[in-house]
Amino acid sequence: MNRYSQSDFDQNPGKYRLFKTARIAVNIPNSDLHIGQYVAIRYLDARIDQSQPGDPLTPIFEVLGLKHYLFARSLADFCL
Repeated sequence: MNRYSQSDFDQNPGKYRLFKTARIAVNIPNSDLHIGQYVAIRYLDARIDQSQPGDPLTPIFEVLGLKHYLFARSLADFCL
């Protein structure tokens, strides 16, 4: 599983707007999503992730059809 890389986003932020699918990489509490599940996603914005050291600017995605909003670090294997 190719996990999200903050350094990749820092170097190529525009490509994250293109991704349409990804795999769930972590347990998402209170949801029907499970690790390894592929989901359709839509890029929303880049926001400060205060749960990470240094408060990095991190992409946030909507999981289509489920109204879940996830930081990119919760996803892996991004695809067009």
